Amino acid sequence: MNTTSYLNDAVRYIEKRLFDVIDFTEAARIACCSEYQFRRIFSYLAGMPLNEYIRKRRLSLITEQLYPGDARIIDLAYRCGYETPDAFGKAFAAQFGITPSAYRKKPVPLTIFPPHFFHISLFEGIGANHRVFHELWQPRHNDKGGHMYKLSDFTNAERDKCLPVVAQIIECANITRAQGVLALEEWCKQHENTFITFMLLMVCDGTNPELVRDIGVTLIDSGDYKGEELLSRLMTVEGVLSIQAGENPVIIEKKLFSMLGEKYLMAKGYMSTDGNPHYPEYERRYAAMAAKEGIPGSEFDAAFEALSNRDIQMVLRETDQHDLSLALKASGGTAAVKIMGNLSKRLAAMILEEMELMGTVTKADALTAQGKLLDTVKRLSEMDGIVYTYG
Repeated sequence: MNTTSYLNDAVRYIEKRLFDVIDFTEAARIACCSEYQFRRIFSYLAGMPLNEYIRKRRLSLITEQLYPGDARIIDLAYRCGYETPDAFGKAFAAQFGITPSAYRKKPVPLTIFPPHFFHISLFEGIGANHRVFHELWQPRHNDKGGHMYKLSDFTNAERDKCLPVVAQIIECANITRAQGVLALEEWCKQHENTFITFMLLMVCDGTNPELVRDIGVTLIDSGDYKGEELLSRLMTVEGVLSIQAGENPVIIEKKLFSMLGEKYLMAKGYMSTDGNPHYPEYERRYAAMAAKEGIPGSEFDAAFEALSNRDIQMVLRETDQHDLSLALKASGGTAAVKIMGNLSKRLAAMILEEMELMGTVTKADALTAQGKLLDTVKRLSEMDGIVYTYG
C-alpha cells in the first residue's frame, strides 16, 4: 500500500455511502491522516472541496432515478441532502443546465460528474531544486494574506521541542542513504507522527517534489499552527524534501539546525566560538581510512599516487560525490589520504561519513566507481588537461 492507495480507498469508502451518513473520521483513518488533513489534501488534489465533490456525485447518480423512474422529486431532494425541492432544483439546474422536472419530462444527454481517483506521476530524476528552505521563511501571499516565519517568532523552549523531529528526519536520511527510499515505508509503520509519515509516504511513492512541497505548505497554511507545532512542520517539509533530493544527512542536519539557530549548530560542533567549524567523528573516520589497505596492484591507487595535487583537484571537480565515496571504499591508505588532502575539510568529513553509512559494498561496485574516476583521468590527460601516463 502507498499514499495514493490510502486516498483512493477513502474515496471508495465515500462512494459506497453517498446517500447514507458518511463518517468522515473513518474516511480519514483509511487515508492514514486526520480528518482535517484529509479534507485539505483531497481539496488540493481534486481541485474542489470534499463537500462539493459529494454534492456533484449525488446529483449525478440521482439522474438515474429521475428518468426512468417515478420517485417523487421531493423524496429525491431529501435523499441528496436538500431540505426543499426548490433548493434541489436550483442545484440540479446549476450543474446540468436543466431543472429536474424538465429533465424528467424531456430527457437530454447530461454530463455526469464521475468519481475521482488519484494517480501521482513518478518524478523523473533526483536532485530537484526544491527551494522550500527559502520559501517557507519568506513573505508569501495566499487566501490568508502575507506570511513571514522568522526565527524570532519561536521561543527557545519551542525550538527545543523540535529536536526529536530533527532526530527522526536524520534517522530517515540515514536509512535512505543506506537502504534506499523504499525502506522508509517500514519506518512509517512504526511511527505515529502523522505529518512526517504522510510526507515520507509521498516520497516513497515517487511523488514529484513540487507536489510534495505544495501539499506540505498547503497543510501548514491551512492550519492554525503556532509555536512548536508550526516550526516542526516547517522543518519536516524541508527535511523530507532534502531526503528526496538525495542530500547528505550531514547537510540536512546542518540545514535543520540552522532553522533553530546558531546555538544548536554550536552544540553539534558545526560552529564554534573561535570561528572554526568542528566535524564530529572526523578524526576517527579519517584514521580508519588511512590505515586501510587497498586492492593489491590497483590501477586506481597507482594513478592517484602519481598525479599532482593540481591534477587531482581537476579530476575531483568532475567527480560525483557518491562515486568518490564508493571508489575510496576500495582504495589504499596512501592514495586515499592524497585524495582527501585535496578536499576541503567540510567535504572530506561528508565523504568519510558517507563511506561509513555505506557499510559493506561489493568489490564490483567499488571497482565500477573507480573506473569512472579513471576514465575522467584518462579523458583529461588526452585533452592535455593533466599529466598522466597510463599503460
